[in-house]
Parts: sequence; C-alpha cells; structure tokens
Amino acid sequence: MQTEEGNGEVPYGVEYKKEDITRALQSDNPREMIPHQDIDYHGTFMAAIAAGNISEEEDFTGVAPNATILMVKLKEAKENLRSFYGIKSGIPCYQENDIMMGVEYLRQKARQMQRALVICLGVGSNSGSHEGMLPLGAYLNQVGSIGGVCTVVAGGNENNLGHHFASILGGGADEEVELDVEENEDFTMELWSGTIGSLSIGFVSPSGEFTERVPVRSYEQTIDFVFEKTKIFVHYERVEYYSGKELIAIRVRNPTEGIWRIRVYNLDTESIPYNIWLPMREFISERTAFIYPSPDVTLCEPGNVNRVITVAAFNHRNNSIFLESSRGYTANNSIKPDIAAPGVDVYGPVSRLRYGERSGTSISAAHTAGVAAMLLEWAIIGQNDFRINTVTCKYYLIRGARKENMTVPNRSFGDYGNKVLSY
Repeated sequence: MQTEEGNGEVPYGVEYKKEDITRALQSDNPREMIPHQDIDYHGTFMAAIAAGNISEEEDFTGVAPNATILMVKLKEAKENLRSFYGIKSGIPCYQENDIMMGVEYLRQKARQMQRALVICLGVGSNSGSHEGMLPLGAYLNQVGSIGGVCTVVAGGNENNLGHHFASILGGGADEEVELDVEENEDFTMELWSGTIGSLSIGFVSPSGEFTERVPVRSYEQTIDFVFEKTKIFVHYERVEYYSGKELIAIRVRNPTEGIWRIRVYNLDTESIPYNIWLPMREFISERTAFIYPSPDVTLCEPGNVNRVITVAAFNHRNNSIFLESSRGYTANNSIKPDIAAPGVDVYGPVSRLRYGERSGTSISAAHTAGVAAMLLEWAIIGQNDFRINTVTCKYYLIRGARKENMTVPNRSFGDYGNKVLSY
C-alpha cells in the first residue's frame, strides 16, 4: 500500500502479506488491521475478472482463478501537481514515478517467489507524444524483454470524446483550431509536431479578444486577457527531452465559456503535421472538446509502448467494437492496439455485497491478463517456452485470435481482430 506511512519493509508504503489479509478477513473489524478499501471497486473488478475465485452462487469465475494476486494500491498525486494540471480534488490521479515503483515492486516480489508474472495496468494518460516515449514507457519497454514477465495495459476509453485534433499545416500558412470550453474549468493541452520545422500559436477568446502570435521562447509565457478573466500559460520545447519532437504545452486557467480558437502558425517553408491532445475523460468536463476532432490516435499512454500488450474492448455478444474504445495507431504509425478482448457489460463484483456489469478497456485488459497467466503456465510450467516474455506472449495471442471477417490490422481491433477468449 503506497498510501500508508512506511514500515521499512518496502521503499515507501506498507506491505501486507497473505497471512495479514487472511487474519483481517477473519476478524470482526478487518479495517482496524488493514485500514484500506477500494472505494470505486475498479481495481477489485479487474482483479476478479483476471483471477477471481469460482462462485457457483453468483455464476462467476475469473479467467485464471488459481492464479496468485499481487496488488499495489497507488498513492494519489501530490496537490501541487494536481493544481498545475488543473485536476480537481477527488478525481483519482497518480504519478508516473509511483506507477513505475509499483511495477518494479511486483517484478521483484515475483522474482523472490520464483513465479512468472503478469502485470495488468488499468491506468492511462493523454500526456506525451503518443509514441510510448514517456519514462514509464521506456521502463515498460525494458520489462517487456524480461523472461517470465508479461505486461498488459488498457488502451483507454477516449474514442468519440473530441479530445484529439490532427492536421497538416502548409509552409508559411496558419489555421484556427476551434475548441468548445466549459466555463471556469482549468485544464491543459499539448500540441506535438515533428522533429523538423517549427510552429507557434495564438488565441482568440469567445468574445473576440485575440492575442498576437506568442513568440517561441524557452520559458513559460503568461497571456492575460483584458476583457476576460482567463489566463493562458504557454511553454515551447523545440526539442522535447524524450521524443525529440516539438512540444507546445498549454495551461488554461479560468476560461470563459464558449468557442475558443487556437491559431497555429507554421514558421517553416515546408508542411508540418501536428496533433493536439486534451486531457483524458476523467480530468476534463464532458463539454470541453474540439469542434472538428480526429477519432484516430486516441490510445492513452502507456498503450502506445511497443513492448506491452495494448488491449481494446469489444462486445462479446455481437463482436462489435466498444464505442468508447480508444483507436490507434500510435503517432508514429506503429500498429496499436495489439488485440481486443471482451469489455462491454461484463459481469463481476461491483461492491462488497453485489455483482453487476461494467464496461471499458480496463476490463478487456483484465481478461487478457488472465489469458496471459494461463499462457505463461503453459509455456513455463508445461516446459513449452522457457524464454517467453511480453513480446512473445503478444504474438502467441495474436496468432490465436479470431479475425471475424475483417481487414487486419485496423485501428479499432488491432493486429488481428478479436481475442480468442469469448463467452
């Protein structure tokens, strides 16, 4: 539990062993012994789908019910980071370094236990170049080559939300990108272009007040509007550290409600493709969206990482894609997602006393994690492939998938259509 004050057994947080959890469950007041609970049951639902026990009474079983579960409860992001990115209190939000530490804890623990390991991540972000090059992505790429370890991540639920804009801007030209904004909602967005050429931006408010082109500077610049209460902070990175791409980071504070226009200027003589991403759905209001969005390249990080298994969600009853399942490919046109699994109205525990249905790519990732656990058992315990890792596990699954009379690869289902697992 990263959320609890450390006891020295782990770098930070507290480690509860199986016997600790068993004693707590057998006591009259288990939360006195382990003062934690999964409030929204998101993680519990995922764990149950992947490896939950068989319940004849509820007509339920996880995909790999005999697997051992190791769980990390992530601590919430620091308040200064929430404030910087405009994320409201009460919205689950986690830091990249804590996720990396959680994954490393699982890896080291599995090594001590001499067990194969499936890592299942149901978290994501719209930050980054969408090429899998954030620090978490670089780390997961390394983990992807380790034998006996398989990493599965949810692709995200960003389709049809209007959070991505894409264009190719001619040399010396400029254009306006329209954005419908909720009143007084702080938010961020990121404009990414290539490694060649240079873009700059300006803004037009809903009332018609406009700024001149914000010059390219190496420090954050503040734009104050005279007739609006809005402040906009702009930071240019001509060569972003991890990707080498150009990044224009934009923070909007106290925006006026209505249609804002972002003026994008090409300072070069050649055409420049670029993308703009708003935050993912949990971090922004339903209204705030681009007027003319692009539905593609909406996979959340770390779903764009090469050496992970990125999972989309489909409806196992009619084999249609889940409407909100994020679409590929990556920003550098690598094929993602890798595969699709059931993720629409899936049955499982939604509270301590009740079963129900949930949808989303986290559920699909949990399904895939359970199948990956059985695949690792076949490979290692069954002595069929001692070198199996995330990459080989991915292609075992792709080779065994059903194409369902579709053209593959495609941006919704991935490399080879639906996963083998079905009801």
